Amino acid sequence: MGIILRQNTDANNFLDAAGITRTQINAPIVVAISQLTSDLKQYGVWDKMKAVYPMVGQAGVSSSFQFNLKNPNTFKGTFTGGWTFSSTGAKPDGSTGYMNTGFAPSGNLTNNSVNITFYSRTNSNEDTYAMGFLGNSSYGMTGMNIGRTNFVGYSNMNSYFPYLQVTTTTTSLGFFQFSRTTNTRAVAFQNSSSIGTLSDTTNADITLLNVPLFIGGRNSNGTPNGFSSYECAFASIGDGLTDTEAINLSTAIQRFQTTLGRQV
Repeated sequence: MGIILRQNTDANNFLDAAGITRTQINAPIVVAISQLTSDLKQYGVWDKMKAVYPMVGQAGVSSSFQFNLKNPNTFKGTFTGGWTFSSTGAKPDGSTGYMNTGFAPSGNLTNNSVNITFYSRTNSNEDTYAMGFLGNSSYGMTGMNIGRTNFVGYSNMNSYFPYLQVTTTTTSLGFFQFSRTTNTRAVAFQNSSSIGTLSDTTNADITLLNVPLFIGGRNSNGTPNGFSSYECAFASIGDGLTDTEAINLSTAIQRFQTTLGRQV
């Protein structure tokens, strides 16, 4: 018997695009996606999110994992290089694998308002990029390095500043967020806990660049580098979130992962 999701158009559109049938074997995914869309709306963060990658699909089928939950017809990820696609997420090989989201700040975000997230199922201290882009050394960059003992988040900055570095992290497992809401404040979260806040008088206003963000590495002005091996179980890009919204988003994502049985 098939599973019917009533009055959940966004969940149904995503499942249809990803080729996830409403059969009993897919029940955890169907329920988790429906629950996730409802939770994001209930917490008031749905409208602030632009590209949402739940990293669920048909095991081994890259084209099933590429879709944006907000709108499956926009910002579809393009996977390049070595990846493994399974029930626990999408894992790049650390040397060639990355996903081009097609999402660039120009035309999609406003200056100094950005939230990027990454749910990692890999505990590693590699000096790589879970996600990010770099225009060049004088222009904008956005991304996260989530090493086991060192977290670096950066967003919409000029000449590499300001950026937020946290050296007290003990694991690269879990849900990481970096959010900027003004030109002088940025905050990082690991799961539902703040791990660092930056208050900086440096004016971070810059021209938003037309450089798409990569997952599994960094888009360095058109060239992929900094390849990571962090298994991704969720990633997103959107407008900056308040601290309360960031905590609520973490709650929703952890619930999503728990329903799928892949929480860490």
